[in-house]
Amino acid sequence: MSVPLRLRLQARSGFTLMELLVTLAIIGVIAAIVVVAINPLRQTGKARDAQRIQNIHQILNAFYQYSIENGGRFTVVLPTGTQNKREICKSFVDPCTNGISLRSLTGTYLPDIPYDPQSPATSTGTRYFMFKNEQNRIMIEAPDAEVDTFIHLER
Repeated sequence: MSVPLRLRLQARSGFTLMELLVTLAIIGVIAAIVVVAINPLRQTGKARDAQRIQNIHQILNAFYQYSIENGGRFTVVLPTGTQNKREICKSFVDPCTNGISLRSLTGTYLPDIPYDPQSPATSTGTRYFMFKNEQNRIMIEAPDAEVDTFIHLER
């Protein structure tokens, strides 16, 4: 005796538990591969490092522009040597003690002194350090780099 076609179709509708588990496992493996390939934390760190590079470029360009327009002079005396480097103060800090004040750059050369993307808004320093090296070249460092091991600019 043959089972009617209608009964056979009703018995076979849907997925088995094993088919569902295999499908979910495959989707999980693909999702894990995508997350590892994209690595959102690394991408965010790269974006902040790019901002740091842009910030120190802006500071150094403004510093040199000011110096050129003032006969090669600047009102700030920079420390010499890596061991003597000092942090650049944020523009709202007055007075800037134990740091380097570049407030004379704000307004004409910079709208504001840029600071590290992860520097707290209430801190007084930019987390960027400035000094002259032994060859009398101006150096600015961003020591809080996340992806790049060391960000600095020399001119």
